[in-house]
Amino acid sequence: MSEASPHGFIARHGLWTEEQHAAADAIAQQVKDKRFKTIRVSVADPQGKLRGKTLLPRTFLSTLTNALDFSSAQFNFDSGENIAFNPFTKGGSLDMAEMEGFPDLVLVPDPLTFHELPWSPGTGWILGDMYFNDGTPAPFDARHKLKKVVAELASESMEYVAGLEIEFYLTRIVDPKLAPEDSGTLGSPPAPPVVETIGKGYAYQSEVQMDGIDDFLGTVADYTVSGSTCRCAPWRTNSVPASSSSPST
Repeated sequence: MSEASPHGFIARHGLWTEEQHAAADAIAQQVKDKRFKTIRVSVADPQGKLRGKTLLPRTFLSTLTNALDFSSAQFNFDSGENIAFNPFTKGGSLDMAEMEGFPDLVLVPDPLTFHELPWSPGTGWILGDMYFNDGTPAPFDARHKLKKVVAELASESMEYVAGLEIEFYLTRIVDPKLAPEDSGTLGSPPAPPVVETIGKGYAYQSEVQMDGIDDFLGTVADYTVSGSTCRCAPWRTNSVPASSSSPST
């Protein structure tokens, strides 16, 4: 059992397993040893965007006992940061009195997700789950949804296995569009940056195109592939501008 106070939010509602308590103790020791300057506590919103707070070590240690006060606004926004569900109506437009008026919920960090960000030495990162103040899981939280599905599969002697193929276009930024008038407002996304391609023409899976993105691929290998447990398929360039993909499971 973790050294955390039995009167804290996490222990009071029994939200961690023994494995999580043990992991929390190990994390706390690393923080006390001054290994980290800041720790980011994040949660995935319904669109998959990470939202979070950056904490100083002393403040973070308290979250391992009492969790973290966190806005519920993410559940009311659409992907353009517009209010899709008006919280200032009965039931907060979600048929739940608990969601009226942009209430604060409780973000409980999951110690099993903690690690140091490889591109930002001294910065810890941890993912969490959203709960109401009475310890009830927030029904719109993506991780709670996934856990429920995984548990249902397990009850049928099945296991969830996912495969992800990452595809993207690699370009150079010409103008980041950071002027105040380009910053966007609530419900109005910011102006996209002006970009250029890294080469000309169409060249399906051409090795020549790999030379143009070699530095980028080296960085990816350093920070995400090396030392990871994922089984990653080879990179391939499909066309210019640098449409690349790497399937992994």
